[in-house]
Amino acid sequence: MTRTGQRVDRSAGHRASASAGFTLLELLVSMVLMVLALTLATQLLLEAQRTFALAGRAALEPMASYAFARLTSDVQSASGAQSATDGALLLTGHPEGTLRWERRGEELWRTAFAEDGQIRSRRVMLQRVETWIWSWDGSLVTAVFSYRRGAMLRYVTTPSLPPEVIREERVVVQAHPRGQPRWNRW
Repeated sequence: MTRTGQRVDRSAGHRASASAGFTLLELLVSMVLMVLALTLATQLLLEAQRTFALAGRAALEPMASYAFARLTSDVQSASGAQSATDGALLLTGHPEGTLRWERRGEELWRTAFAEDGQIRSRRVMLQRVETWIWSWDGSLVTAVFSYRRGAMLRYVTTPSLPPEVIREERVVVQAHPRGQPRWNRW
Protein backbone atom coordinates (compact mmCIF):
# COMPACT_ATOMS: atom_id res chain seq x y z
CA MET A 1 0.00 0.00 0.00
CA THR A 2 1.02 3.56 -0.64
CA ARG A 3 0.80 6.47 1.72
CA THR A 4 -2.50 7.57 0.28
CA GLY A 5 -4.02 4.21 0.89
CA GLN A 6 -4.07 2.97 -2.69
CA ARG A 7 -2.87 -0.44 -3.45
CA VAL A 8 -0.28 -0.89 -6.24
CA ASP A 9 -0.80 -3.82 -8.56
CA ARG A 10 2.70 -5.09 -9.25
CA SER A 11 1.55 -7.74 -11.74
CA ALA A 12 0.15 -5.08 -14.14
CA GLY A 13 3.49 -3.22 -14.09
CA HIS A 14 5.31 -6.43 -14.84
CA ARG A 15 3.04 -7.15 -17.85
CA ALA A 16 3.60 -3.64 -19.25
CA SER A 17 7.38 -3.94 -19.13
CA ALA A 18 7.34 -7.39 -20.80
CA SER A 19 5.33 -6.14 -23.80
CA ALA A 20 7.46 -3.01 -24.29
CA GLY A 21 10.10 -4.78 -26.49
CA PHE A 22 9.94 -6.42 -29.92
CA THR A 23 9.50 -10.11 -30.44
CA LEU A 24 11.87 -12.11 -32.59
CA LEU A 25 9.18 -12.54 -35.25
CA GLU A 26 8.60 -8.78 -35.47
CA LEU A 27 12.34 -8.16 -35.90
CA LEU A 28 12.54 -10.82 -38.61
CA VAL A 29 9.62 -9.32 -40.56
CA SER A 30 11.07 -5.83 -40.34
CA MET A 31 14.47 -7.06 -41.55
CA VAL A 32 12.89 -8.82 -44.55
CA LEU A 33 10.99 -5.65 -45.44
CA MET A 34 14.18 -3.62 -45.14
CA VAL A 35 16.07 -6.02 -47.43
CA LEU A 36 13.28 -5.77 -50.03
CA ALA A 37 13.36 -1.97 -49.85
CA LEU A 38 17.16 -1.91 -50.25
CA THR A 39 16.96 -4.29 -53.22
CA LEU A 40 14.41 -2.05 -54.92
CA ALA A 41 16.49 1.05 -54.18
CA THR A 42 19.58 -0.65 -55.64
CA GLN A 43 17.72 -1.54 -58.84
CA LEU A 44 16.45 2.01 -59.19
CA LEU A 45 19.94 3.38 -58.63
CA LEU A 46 21.43 1.08 -61.28
CA GLU A 47 18.74 2.07 -63.80
CA ALA A 48 19.38 5.75 -63.09
CA GLN A 49 23.10 5.16 -63.56
CA ARG A 50 22.48 3.48 -66.94
CA THR A 51 20.25 6.33 -68.07
CA PHE A 52 22.81 8.90 -66.94
CA ALA A 53 25.59 7.06 -68.81
CA LEU A 54 23.55 6.98 -72.04
CA ALA A 55 22.70 10.66 -71.75
CA GLY A 56 26.34 11.49 -71.10
CA ARG A 57 27.42 9.47 -74.11
CA ALA A 58 24.96 11.30 -76.34
CA ALA A 59 26.12 14.62 -74.91
CA LEU A 60 29.74 13.79 -75.73
CA GLU A 61 28.93 13.25 -79.41
CA PRO A 62 25.53 14.78 -80.22
CA MET A 63 26.18 14.66 -83.96
CA ALA A 64 26.30 10.85 -83.92
CA SER A 65 22.84 10.74 -82.35
CA TYR A 66 21.64 13.30 -84.88
CA ALA A 67 23.13 11.35 -87.81
CA PHE A 68 21.48 8.16 -86.56
CA ALA A 69 18.08 9.84 -86.20
CA ARG A 70 18.35 11.63 -89.55
CA LEU A 71 19.37 8.51 -91.46
CA THR A 72 16.54 6.51 -89.89
CA SER A 73 14.03 9.24 -90.75
CA ASP A 74 15.36 9.53 -94.31
CA VAL A 75 15.07 5.79 -94.93
CA GLN A 76 11.55 5.66 -93.52
CA SER A 77 10.46 8.64 -95.64
CA ALA A 78 11.95 7.24 -98.87
CA SER A 79 10.18 4.72 -101.07
CA GLY A 80 13.30 2.78 -102.06
CA ALA A 81 17.07 2.53 -101.97
CA GLN A 82 19.75 1.80 -104.51
CA SER A 83 23.50 1.92 -104.87
CA ALA A 84 25.29 4.68 -106.75
CA THR A 85 28.16 3.72 -109.05
CA ASP A 86 30.67 4.76 -106.37
CA GLY A 87 28.89 2.78 -103.62
CA ALA A 88 26.97 5.64 -102.00
CA LEU A 89 23.47 5.02 -100.65
CA LEU A 90 20.75 6.65 -102.78
CA LEU A 91 17.30 7.01 -101.23
CA THR A 92 14.62 7.56 -103.86
CA GLY A 93 11.09 8.82 -103.48
CA HIS A 94 11.89 11.05 -100.52
CA PRO A 95 9.83 14.27 -100.15
CA GLU A 96 13.06 16.32 -100.43
CA GLY A 97 14.08 14.50 -103.61
CA THR A 98 16.78 11.89 -104.05
CA LEU A 99 19.08 11.66 -101.04
CA ARG A 100 22.68 10.55 -101.21
CA TRP A 101 24.51 9.32 -98.10
CA GLU A 102 28.24 8.80 -98.58
CA ARG A 103 31.57 8.81 -96.84
CA ARG A 104 34.13 11.32 -98.07
CA GLY A 105 37.45 10.94 -96.33
CA GLU A 106 36.60 11.00 -92.63
CA GLU A 107 33.18 12.65 -93.03
CA LEU A 108 29.68 11.27 -93.57
CA TRP A 109 27.78 13.48 -96.03
CA ARG A 110 24.06 13.86 -96.79
CA THR A 111 23.15 15.48 -100.11
CA ALA A 112 19.61 16.18 -101.35
CA PHE A 113 19.02 16.43 -105.11
CA ALA A 114 16.02 18.03 -106.81
CA GLU A 115 14.19 16.26 -109.66
CA ASP A 116 16.37 18.02 -112.27
CA GLY A 117 19.59 16.80 -110.58
CA GLN A 118 20.50 20.12 -108.96
CA ILE A 119 21.82 20.01 -105.41
CA ARG A 120 19.25 21.31 -102.94
CA SER A 121 21.31 20.88 -99.82
CA ARG A 122 24.59 19.32 -98.77
CA ARG A 123 25.73 18.80 -95.23
CA VAL A 124 28.38 16.97 -93.24
CA MET A 125 26.46 14.78 -90.81
CA LEU A 126 29.37 13.34 -88.85
CA GLN A 127 33.14 13.75 -88.69
CA ARG A 128 35.91 11.30 -87.72
CA VAL A 129 34.08 8.46 -89.53
CA GLU A 130 36.09 5.25 -89.71
CA THR A 131 33.70 2.98 -91.63
CA TRP A 132 30.49 3.37 -93.63
CA ILE A 133 28.80 0.18 -94.87
CA TRP A 134 25.22 -0.27 -95.97
CA SER A 135 23.03 -2.91 -97.60
CA TRP A 136 19.58 -3.09 -99.15
CA ASP A 137 17.77 -6.42 -99.45
CA GLY A 138 14.67 -5.09 -101.20
CA SER A 139 12.73 -4.22 -98.04
CA LEU A 140 15.23 -3.35 -95.31
CA VAL A 141 18.11 -0.87 -95.32
CA THR A 142 20.91 -1.71 -92.92
CA ALA A 143 23.62 0.90 -92.47
CA VAL A 144 26.61 0.72 -90.14
CA PHE A 145 28.96 3.58 -89.44
CA SER A 146 31.68 3.82 -86.86
CA TYR A 147 33.40 6.98 -85.72
CA ARG A 148 36.14 8.03 -83.36
CA ARG A 149 34.74 9.69 -80.33
CA GLY A 150 37.11 12.48 -79.36
CA ALA A 151 38.32 13.14 -75.89
CA MET A 152 36.91 16.20 -74.21
CA LEU A 153 39.30 19.05 -73.59
CA ARG A 154 40.52 19.45 -70.06
CA TYR A 155 40.89 22.91 -68.66
CA VAL A 156 43.29 21.75 -65.97
CA THR A 157 46.01 19.20 -66.67
CA THR A 158 46.48 16.73 -63.86
CA PRO A 159 49.55 14.48 -64.15
CA SER A 160 48.07 11.79 -61.90
CA LEU A 161 45.10 11.20 -64.20
CA PRO A 162 45.54 8.82 -67.16
CA PRO A 163 45.38 10.34 -70.65
CA GLU A 164 41.94 10.46 -72.18
CA VAL A 165 41.25 7.70 -74.65
CA ILE A 166 39.79 8.21 -78.10
CA ARG A 167 37.29 5.40 -78.56
CA GLU A 168 35.62 4.04 -81.64
CA GLU A 169 31.83 3.82 -81.48
CA ARG A 170 29.68 1.80 -83.88
CA VAL A 171 26.12 2.77 -84.86
CA VAL A 172 23.74 0.38 -86.64
CA VAL A 173 20.64 1.68 -88.42
CA GLN A 174 17.95 -0.71 -89.66
CA ALA A 175 14.81 0.76 -91.17
CA HIS A 176 12.18 -0.06 -93.78
CA PRO A 177 11.46 2.47 -96.51
CA ARG A 178 7.93 3.78 -96.87
CA GLY A 179 5.56 1.20 -98.34
CA GLN A 180 7.84 -1.77 -97.64
CA PRO A 181 6.53 -4.70 -95.58
CA ARG A 182 7.59 -4.69 -91.95
CA TRP A 183 7.90 -8.04 -90.28
CA ASN A 184 10.07 -9.62 -87.71
CA ARG A 185 12.87 -11.56 -89.40
CA TRP A 186 13.75 -13.76 -86.41
